[in-house]
Amino acid sequence: MSPREPPDRIIELENRIGCMFDRNPDGTIHQKPFAGQSFDRTVHKGDLTGIEIMSNLRDYIIEEDIQVLQETRGLDLLTADGRVAGALLLNIRTGRLITVRAHATLLASGGGATMYRISSPSLEKSADGMAMAYRAGAGFVDMEMLQFHPTGLLVGKSIATGGLLEEGLRGAGAHLFNGQGERYMERYDPEKMERATRDFGNRNIDIASAEARQEGQERRLRR
Repeated sequence: MSPREPPDRIIELENRIGCMFDRNPDGTIHQKPFAGQSFDRTVHKGDLTGIEIMSNLRDYIIEEDIQVLQETRGLDLLTADGRVAGALLLNIRTGRLITVRAHATLLASGGGATMYRISSPSLEKSADGMAMAYRAGAGFVDMEMLQFHPTGLLVGKSIATGGLLEEGLRGAGAHLFNGQGERYMERYDPEKMERATRDFGNRNIDIASAEARQEGQERRLRR
C-alpha cells in the first residue's frame, strides 16, 4: 500500500459514499489518537465510525445495480472439481434455502469471539465463515493470532458478553491500574505505556491479572 492510498480512500468514502467524518475548526478532517500510533491518525465520526461507514456503504450498494439478499446467512460453500463454485444460503425469516452460483466467492463473515467466555462483539460472531471454509478444504495458518480489544466493562450479569470501552480512551490519556492501584504498564512498556499496541497491551493485562491472582493466593496461604 502506498502512503497516498489511505487518504485517497478517506476522500472516496466522503465524496463518493457519503460518509461525514468529524472536522477541525479549520475544516480539515479531525484525527484522534489510538494505541500503537506514532502520531494522531484515526479518522472518525464521534465514537460511531463503524456505523457511519457501514450505513453509507449499505445505502450506496442499494442504489447500485447489485442484488442484495437481506436477512440471509451462509451455511456452506459449494464446490465443483475441487474449486468453490458458490454457496448455500438460508433466509432466516422464511426458512428458504438458496443456492448461489458464483465465479468468485468472498468470505467476510467476521471472527469467532464468542468461543471465549468474555467477549464484546455481537453473538452472531461465531466463526461460521471459518467453519464453512474448513469444510470446503481451506488450509489455515496462525489461527492463534486473534485480535482482542484490551479494555471493556463488566457490570452485574454482563460477564457473558461484556461491554466495549472505546480504543480512543487510552489514546486520549486513560491509565490502566491493577487491583493494588499500580499503573502496571510501566513495568512492560515504560515508553508507550497504555498507548502500546493491542497485542502487547492484552498480553500484559493478562500477565498482570495472573500476577494479581498469584499474589492473592499467596496472601491467603500465609494467613
